[in-house]
Amino acid sequence: MTESRKAILRRIGKATVLYTVYLAVAFLLPLFTASGIFERYIQGFWTEDLYSAVRYGYLFLIQFSLISIFVLHDREYRARFLSCEERLKGFFAKLTFVLRSGELWCDVITLCALTAIMPSWAYTDMRYGFLLSVDAKWHFFIFLVVSFVTVTFFSLVAYCATLNWWARPREKRREILKKKDAIDWIKQVGFSVAMYLAGALVLPVVIPFVWSVMMTFWMLIVTMTIMVLLLILWLFTFKYIRAIYHRHRLMKHMKKALRGGFGRLVSAKGVYRSVFNSYEGANIVLEREGQKYFCKLITPLKRRYIVMLDEAGVVTYEHRAAIATHYKSERYYFDADNGARKIIVVNPGALHIYATDGLRNRELHSGDKVMGYYLYRSDNFINAILRQYL
Repeated sequence: MTESRKAILRRIGKATVLYTVYLAVAFLLPLFTASGIFERYIQGFWTEDLYSAVRYGYLFLIQFSLISIFVLHDREYRARFLSCEERLKGFFAKLTFVLRSGELWCDVITLCALTAIMPSWAYTDMRYGFLLSVDAKWHFFIFLVVSFVTVTFFSLVAYCATLNWWARPREKRREILKKKDAIDWIKQVGFSVAMYLAGALVLPVVIPFVWSVMMTFWMLIVTMTIMVLLLILWLFTFKYIRAIYHRHRLMKHMKKALRGGFGRLVSAKGVYRSVFNSYEGANIVLEREGQKYFCKLITPLKRRYIVMLDEAGVVTYEHRAAIATHYKSERYYFDADNGARKIIVVNPGALHIYATDGLRNRELHSGDKVMGYYLYRSDNFINAILRQYL
């Protein structure tokens, strides 16, 4: 028998031992994850479908772990890698080396063949567990497809990861004796199997605990996200809500004051719309004994705003923030009927109101006249109507 055939038989034997250990663990696993054990620890969490799905997923982890252990103790593969390791620089060079390795594909083909000939307990969990609602004729096909893909993927990852471990200077210098390596391999497999079964015992508690922590964390993230979004929304909309409230309050008190005998409301246009965009023309028209009053509303959105009225008919809102001063301008000029009195009503209120010519500022108070307009703050406007002094 040639050396190449002997090497292939050794690899097939190694893969067969790997799959035998995997079968043994898969056979013992249901004894450690029986539904009664689950229910004894956690009430109302586990179902039959969930039992089988957890075991099925846990067997994937065991399979990957065993493949990694067997590759790590593969002396022939290690020797071949170290002989050409200097030329394998970078991830893609090592990946190409792995993909061209006969060891990888011999292991994959052997494990896939053994899976098809002797399905593990994972097939039982799939067929009589979470895949029970699927037509039975598809069960084995689905099992094989999933198994072949996972075996190939796990083997590829294990082979690549092991190369990185062997490439470490300490591992390259370490001399591995055949007898000692075999003993280490047996110890590691035995310890790993014991850990697999011990892990199966704590799954009834760990899975619900992890799920609860994840759900709690998710709910915390969702809650915090909603709170932040609401806070941002509130910061952007509060000034408009406040302005609309003051606008509503002004109209309510004005109509009440008009019922006291001052006059009548002729029209009201763009009263609330002007909070967002300046309205062209007067917002409110009042009439008393043939005298008309054309009133325009200007809107400082924050009470710390400074209002500047210039000679060109433009009002500027100045907001001094911590790091900068912000400006917003709009026209306050509007046309009115001949003989009508033109009034500007500042609503909501502002910190200061000035008339400016660009060089000097003159602070304005309710009742002052500027550029042909009488200026009032909201409360003073209502008081002037009540006293019939507008």
